[in-house]
Amino acid sequence: MALLDPVEYIAELLPFGEAAQFRGQVLLKRLVVLFSLASKSSMDVLGNVADQYIRHAYIMLTTCRRDQVDDPEGAPVPTEGSPTRNRLNETPEYRAAAEKAAERAEGEKLPLAELPVVRGRRDDRPALGRGTGCAGGPMSGTVAATKEGMPSMHRGMPQWSELRPLIHVELPGLDRRARRLARAADVWDLRRLARRRTPTAAFDYVDGGAGQELTMRRNREAFDRVELLPTALPGLTSVDLATTIAGGPSAAPLGIAPTGFTRMMRAEGEIAGVRAAAEAGLPFSLSTMGTRSLEEVAQAAPNARRWFQLYLWKERDGSLRLVERAAASGYDTLLVTVDTAVAGQRLRDVRNGMTIPPRLTARTVLDASVHPAWWFDFLTTDPLTFASLSGTSHALAELVNSMFDPTLSMDDLRWLRSVWPGKLFVKGVLRPEDARRCLEAGADGLVVSNHGGRQLERAPASLHALPAIRDAVGPDVQIILDSGIMSGTDVAIALCAGADFVLIGRAYLYGLMAGGQPGVSRVLQLITEELRVAMTLLGVSSVRELGPQFLREPAAESVSRRSAEDAETGS
Repeated sequence: MALLDPVEYIAELLPFGEAAQFRGQVLLKRLVVLFSLASKSSMDVLGNVADQYIRHAYIMLTTCRRDQVDDPEGAPVPTEGSPTRNRLNETPEYRAAAEKAAERAEGEKLPLAELPVVRGRRDDRPALGRGTGCAGGPMSGTVAATKEGMPSMHRGMPQWSELRPLIHVELPGLDRRARRLARAADVWDLRRLARRRTPTAAFDYVDGGAGQELTMRRNREAFDRVELLPTALPGLTSVDLATTIAGGPSAAPLGIAPTGFTRMMRAEGEIAGVRAAAEAGLPFSLSTMGTRSLEEVAQAAPNARRWFQLYLWKERDGSLRLVERAAASGYDTLLVTVDTAVAGQRLRDVRNGMTIPPRLTARTVLDASVHPAWWFDFLTTDPLTFASLSGTSHALAELVNSMFDPTLSMDDLRWLRSVWPGKLFVKGVLRPEDARRCLEAGADGLVVSNHGGRQLERAPASLHALPAIRDAVGPDVQIILDSGIMSGTDVAIALCAGADFVLIGRAYLYGLMAGGQPGVSRVLQLITEELRVAMTLLGVSSVRELGPQFLREPAAESVSRRSAEDAETGS
């Protein structure tokens, strides 16, 4: 016994007009599936098949013939010999009309109104789907019947030559990482990828802040509050993102901030960061707490602009050795961090038992089961250490508290200025009077930063501290903003508020965790493109034109554009 086609079975249960539409819709959907399964190379082969499907579907949707007539009462009289009331294609009238329609439709568009139509059964129930209907159904062959006086709309059979340019079928590539990164529309998407691919302790080290993380959240809220005022009809011909910072060029006004423990996020660590920065033409900053040494980073990207971030030690000899190594390896700028007299209270790290290297406990073994790729990289690469500190590997608070001294003063900064030959920026300034004192001690520039909300709880947002510092030091001192940057629009806001440049930390590490060096490149690409769009809409052709005239901060408290979970992240 032959099996009944489910489509025909359903059609048999429907009134005449609905059955014809149903068959036609199914044929069109099968055509779409056929196109989606086809590769580009097979499109030509499928052309003839597609034409047959299109003609058949067109005839089904427009002819709607049946071997029946309406009696005076309106009830249909079945034709003798018809096995069922909806066997549409078994009547000679339908076959004749279909053959005629197919002949006329061959190679040309045939208006629906010109097809011969025999009225089918009247039915008060709405027809299936939308669009064309059978004559006598909810719609006649043209739109002319819908409203008197409106121009009629003629329908024609679609041609393969017109459909082909609209069909873009691409087979999925073998590089799953590239596909994941390409789907990321912004840094927040990369953060979600990073969270799925990284153990909790490592992700929270990046994602968390000090105490109750109020400062970190305020960094984001400060940017979310601001409104940007666009210029109408600016007449732009191009937008130039290039700038000069610390005596050297940068393709855009952003660079990668110094981050510690970086290889804990992904085995490529700082090497991925410096190579991505070099490709983008942006500066890369290496931390004293980095997991690749000064020399390794320089060898990995000899053409990159490299900066070195230094913590002032209790012992000047240790600082001097690092400074000399940085100068010898081609680092042109020194970022002296001054906001770490002691380590901040990072409660996420305490709760996670975060150490360098990670300890293999029952908890971490369980975490490994859902992050096998991360653990494979960690266990099959060289040990995780603070590479510039002669292989030291201790808990963060223990190391910071043993190395750094709250008694350090401006005299130590003056000494450092005397031994460093390049540009010197002081990182971690939030007060105007401190900014002036640092410049008097020999600093070339300032980094306005609250350490991404990772040091002093309830410190002011960096963006809020920036205008007062700019007013205090004047327009000629270069200022870099750090903390809270997660998009190119944030970069534009920082420049309008008085910064010359920005550094990204968390955003960079989200990209690293999400996809290694390609992930970092994706972050830089997203942010620079967002900045380009923002500048175009603001009506400025150069980053030098950005200023406070484009900013407005409403008096009412802002509501973050992200969920509470996303709003907890800074930079």
